[in-house]
Amino acid sequence: MKKVYMILAAALAAAMTLSCEKKEVLIEESANQEGITQTFTCVFPGADDPDSKVTLGTDGKIGWEVGDELFVHGKNGKNAVVVTLGDPGTTISADKKTATFTATISDPCTYSSTIFVAYPASAIKDNWSSNQYLYWSNRFKETNALLLSGYNDTQDGGTTIRFINLCASISFKVDGDFDQYVFKGNSGETVGYSTYTVRFNNNGGDKKRYYAYVSGESWCDNTADPLTSISVTGWTGADGSTVNRVFLPYGDGGSMSFTGGFTIQFYKAGALVKQVSTSKVVNLSADTSSDKYTAKCLDLGDITPYLKDYVAPSSHDATTPAITGATALDGSGSANCYIVNAGDDSNANKVFKFKAYKGKGTTKVGTINSVSVLWATYNTSTAPSATTELIAEVDYDKQEANDYYEICFKMPSALKAGNAVIAAKDAADNILWTWHIWMPSSEITSSDYGLSDAGQTFMDRNLGALVVAEASADSDVNSSSFGLFYAWGRKDPFPGLCNLSSSSLIATTGSFIMNGAVMSVADSYAAPMTMVATGADANYTWTTDTPTSVLWGSSKTMNDPCPPGYVVPEFKNGKGLWAGASGAGFEVNETHKWFKMGVSPNYIVFPIVGYIDGNLATAANVNRGSRVYVWSSTATSTDGLSYNLRVNKDGTSSNEWQRQARAGSVRCVAE
Repeated sequence: MKKVYMILAAALAAAMTLSCEKKEVLIEESANQEGITQTFTCVFPGADDPDSKVTLGTDGKIGWEVGDELFVHGKNGKNAVVVTLGDPGTTISADKKTATFTATISDPCTYSSTIFVAYPASAIKDNWSSNQYLYWSNRFKETNALLLSGYNDTQDGGTTIRFINLCASISFKVDGDFDQYVFKGNSGETVGYSTYTVRFNNNGGDKKRYYAYVSGESWCDNTADPLTSISVTGWTGADGSTVNRVFLPYGDGGSMSFTGGFTIQFYKAGALVKQVSTSKVVNLSADTSSDKYTAKCLDLGDITPYLKDYVAPSSHDATTPAITGATALDGSGSANCYIVNAGDDSNANKVFKFKAYKGKGTTKVGTINSVSVLWATYNTSTAPSATTELIAEVDYDKQEANDYYEICFKMPSALKAGNAVIAAKDAADNILWTWHIWMPSSEITSSDYGLSDAGQTFMDRNLGALVVAEASADSDVNSSSFGLFYAWGRKDPFPGLCNLSSSSLIATTGSFIMNGAVMSVADSYAAPMTMVATGADANYTWTTDTPTSVLWGSSKTMNDPCPPGYVVPEFKNGKGLWAGASGAGFEVNETHKWFKMGVSPNYIVFPIVGYIDGNLATAANVNRGSRVYVWSSTATSTDGLSYNLRVNKDGTSSNEWQRQARAGSVRCVAE
């Protein structure tokens, strides 16, 4: 299969380097006192930055042109005017980098700006009214166009409007009999909104930082629905020589990445006939460093040789097991973990299904070519002889009408307790996403255990545990209650401790890599069996991406490892479980390796199982029987560190930060 190889074109830089010297603002009021009349200079993005490149490549728009229409407004949109460059009273410089116009603003802004200007005027939201353009914003409607926005800074003299480019772009040439194309990310990424609200941030200082926050805010009675595709109809650019562009407005912070690549589909008379696709990760994130706003442009060149006939996929009918009659596990929401009670005989031979979404939400995983059980375990020192001992069959089905996949699996006739991970893969056998199937020996319950001051309702066992840990004074805590280990912020489990007599981890049908290199979050999805070993105690995090604080949170995130209805608990210092040794019913049994809290006779019990230390050259379990870390979902202000409850065998405890590269226990709480 041929692949489309892409070279990132030169990034566009829009450095807005301004003097911090304050100048007197000279604004002449019009004779009728209804507003101000001012001549403004419009600076094209990058024009005053000697290091910048042309905005959209050598064949793209690089400056102002006769006929360009600018939407100009003050405090209220109802007083807006449209200025057409080339009309009397306007000028365009020879190099096209600057243009001037004179306008009367009847309702000027009263903060650090007088006016806001948007290009093109045709992209401004229709039916705008007085309360949709207040002080600091422009509002664009859904459109496939280069969007530029600017405002005049009164501290810079009040006469200069420096524009920034709000869009990344992907350009291509194509030859064929087409009249429409559709662009979309393979993982269902948001590529825009039905309405864009553009707000500027001017940080001041020696160099003022000019960049826009583009978001899908909804004001008044307007909607700002997220868009997962861009459709260009009535299109005549399929002549092999026209450069076509997909414009992708940046979201807040300038982040844009297609983790599963993207697809461009070509239509004729409403019928999909050709398409081109890449599964490579494509990053078009903007550079928003101190004094620059650099957008990204990706030029695909002539994609005609890579077009493939579109063949409507037939449903991958999961007849073995049959999808018909399958029980949906995601009825209360999608997640990265689903529970099937192995202690319930009625589940034998039963078929289950869930939508192939990335954890919480409806983000699609991409085009699935195969599914399989990646690994399975009984949570003991003996691995299953085959994954089918825990999950008999697994398949997938493409729901054509709704454009999503479902994962379907069938339980064996003789149920066995354990844990398994199902993986969905693409045509190149790359892992797109994985889901943890948790098969405990008994029904999972939850309680606040009398620790009600924290307002948290805890599961009765660790995530991945098969049974409830018991606070016995006569015997060691049951190894089936240990559960699995989780590096903070990762969605995928790592093997738990096998027993208290050695540091060995439970046996699985798959092979884990315990000395993996630091990776991106996207790479972690494709490598769920790789534990990062940072190899030095000074290293905090397993990932190159920042900030890590967004990976888990007080609300369920895409990376949250808990099943539907549950989430990793928020840290609440001094309350509930997080009160530690000072909390109700706290007790540690050093001999039998457990600690408990709660109000008699209802105790929450944790086995003291150590943790996987990712700060070693090769990650391994340490401190079994002497220490345990129970993760919260709360990160500290230092990237790479998060709060947990640490309990020691001597009966002491502490609420402290811990390195996210280490893998500890998770006890989920009800959402």
